[in-house]
Amino acid sequence: MKTKTRLAEIAAAAGVSQTTASRVFTRHPYVSDDVRARVMKAAKELSYSPSSRHGKSSIGVVVESYENLALDSYVRLIFSTAAMEIARRGYSLELISNSEGAHIISPLVKGLISLIPSPRYRCALPEESPVPLVAINSRPSSECNEYVVNSNEVQGMNMIIEYLKGKGHRRVGMINYGQKHNYSNQMRLDAFLKAIRKFKMESEESFVRMVEYPENYVEQLGKILKSGISALICVGESIALETVYDLDLFGRKIPEDISLVSFECRNISCFHIPPHTTLSQNFEKLCSEALDVIENPAGRKRESLVDYSLIERESVKALAVF
Repeated sequence: MKTKTRLAEIAAAAGVSQTTASRVFTRHPYVSDDVRARVMKAAKELSYSPSSRHGKSSIGVVVESYENLALDSYVRLIFSTAAMEIARRGYSLELISNSEGAHIISPLVKGLISLIPSPRYRCALPEESPVPLVAINSRPSSECNEYVVNSNEVQGMNMIIEYLKGKGHRRVGMINYGQKHNYSNQMRLDAFLKAIRKFKMESEESFVRMVEYPENYVEQLGKILKSGISALICVGESIALETVYDLDLFGRKIPEDISLVSFECRNISCFHIPPHTTLSQNFEKLCSEALDVIENPAGRKRESLVDYSLIERESVKALAVF
């Protein structure tokens, strides 16, 4: 009978102390990438699985990187909501960086929640793994057995375009900051264009900009403004502050000169001057649905959709309708 691999063996194989090896498995921040990679490689080769020190089931939350968790408003919002729901259901939480991989999974991990927006950036589980993986706001992957829970981009864009039309707006632009491969960005763009057609709004290519690099944001925003739009949707929880700053640089007041709809950022959107009308992702339901799937995956659809809500404040001006 094969004996269980001990931490000392992993440390010896990686050429580090047991303390350092332990720090790798407890996600200690002060471990170099080289050391972390050596320890994880040794653990994989020796089929080592660390045990939960609390002795209770845990949920692994996979992020693209620890830096991403610190700097991206959307990731912080969805992660904090997931953490609260995980704790409410009595699980412990394991934070996993995608750079580490998820091949080191404690036997007590009940499931994984991925916050990475593209399958090619997500950690892939072996096909035979019994641990369910639920990705939030991401494209389903054909390479691994998993589920997705996504915000309903079609419903959200239909709702906001109908709202703006009701306020008299016919020339509505959208600026989207993020990578083009991001599934949510692709779906939002497609949903926006379909909503524009559905509600018979004016449509020009210059009304829409996808911005991949932050240094290009001001230039692309300026090009949209030159097209003569009366309302702008700025997509993403992380970009509203810069949009407000840049609009001020262009001498555009909200909502006197241009109406603005941003994405709800908790405890921030309501304190803009003026407070922003927003599209709000239901982070609580996204995380709740993800955990429901992990707890009872049998018979679940591969993709679940969660509707947006509209929070009306003071950043949209009603235009005269003739």
